[in-house]
Amino acid sequence: MIEQLGDGRVRVTSPALVGWVIIGRGADTVVRAVSEGFRELAVARYAASRGVAYDLSPLGVDEAGDRHPRTRRAGRVYRRAHDPADWTPLPDGSWRAPGGASYPPMAAVVARVIAARAARGLSTCHPDAPEDVESQWERWTSPVTGKAMWRRRRPPS
Repeated sequence: MIEQLGDGRVRVTSPALVGWVIIGRGADTVVRAVSEGFRELAVARYAASRGVAYDLSPLGVDEAGDRHPRTRRAGRVYRRAHDPADWTPLPDGSWRAPGGASYPPMAAVVARVIAARAARGLSTCHPDAPEDVESQWERWTSPVTGKAMWRRRRPPS
């Protein structure tokens, strides 16, 4: 919006950019205001697409006078994305996730899946799984990454 002020100056504002205003004299002010306005609008749209309230008002008050705090969008959380009924127990005691990954029986995610399946009255192991599944697995630390993980125990030579 371009407004002519009483003393001959021009004020340029935008309803899409709360708190953004340029005041000056002459055509060069209007040209600069349009250029800066498009840049600020692009930044505001980007912030909106990221879930962040973009507000140039130092008080965080929009034109209607309502306060809105600047918020950050929480990161995406993918935990427990699949139904426990979709997991498949394997004969060696490990579990196959619906996404195709295989998890050893001692993994924390498998413990949660087993607990959820037991609460629903579903089977919690493969019918051919051995009694002592944990004896087939060992804790191993990668010498490259230093990350601890489970792997199948190697048979004695």
